[in-house]
Amino acid sequence: MKRARAEGDADKAHRQYKHLKGAQLPAEIQAKPQIMKRIDEFAMSTEAAALQAAAANDIDWLRKLLPHLRHKMADVARAIIKTAATHGFWEVFNLVDTWWAPEDEEGKEEKFRTGCGDSLAKAIEGGHLAITRDLLEGYDCDYSAGLDLALKLGRDHAAAEIYQSVDDPYMVGHLRWAARHGSMRVLKDVYDACWEESLPEAMGIAASHGHFEIVKFLFEKCRHQLLEVENDRDVYKRPLACAIMHGQVEIAKYLYANGGYADYPLDELKVVVAARGPLELVELFHKDGRRSNMLLTFMNAAINGKIDAMEYL
Repeated sequence: MKRARAEGDADKAHRQYKHLKGAQLPAEIQAKPQIMKRIDEFAMSTEAAALQAAAANDIDWLRKLLPHLRHKMADVARAIIKTAATHGFWEVFNLVDTWWAPEDEEGKEEKFRTGCGDSLAKAIEGGHLAITRDLLEGYDCDYSAGLDLALKLGRDHAAAEIYQSVDDPYMVGHLRWAARHGSMRVLKDVYDACWEESLPEAMGIAASHGHFEIVKFLFEKCRHQLLEVENDRDVYKRPLACAIMHGQVEIAKYLYANGGYADYPLDELKVVVAARGPLELVELFHKDGRRSNMLLTFMNAAINGKIDAMEYL
């Protein structure tokens, strides 16, 4: 039996390029339209070939292809970087990152803003710390989403890299993200480093999005600090008002029942409830029998078309 010959470098190069659109074919072949048509039907684009080279961790092949893709540098780079991040191919990542190196400041800024899509998540999932670090340093990533994933998967080193990479000593950005997305993992992890002044805002964000667990955690942990800061805030920015305006009845009831409206008069909140809240909360806030500021309350209900509130009042 005839043994198969081992594939050498020349064979490999031929196998790669014979399926590549735009490859330099012999003149005799190019002169035959019917053959060229068949080749074009099955040929691979340069972009597809580059992605295949990246997935195979074939640095030499990728290096030869990249110069032909200058006209679509950003799109190609993002796709290849995601592949490298998924598999942990740092050499592929480094090659493409270096190749995608604008010379002017505007180009560099555009590269940073283009971001890395979900490549950071792929690198964290795979435990590829070197690529995680390089992505954080060179691209505009969703740091908080990456932190949430790192904490979820127990990737402590990745979480540490994120904290070091983000210029946010009081963790305000992470705090807001956690409140918006309902991530107790991130919230608890950044809580101790947070500014007291930023907690009411986070609580309002959580209340608006219906994240009861986070509202309850913040209120129980720092109730006195929150209420002290609350006195200086606009009524519409307070957590209880945020819950009312976004129809988060359970959170509104919890804050109301636990005195989560600081020392400011309830008259202001009654106006907010009448204008923006459901009837259930209108009834709750008026059950004390106090009828102060009724004209303003009624007018705000009317302006906002709250017929049920108007009938109740």
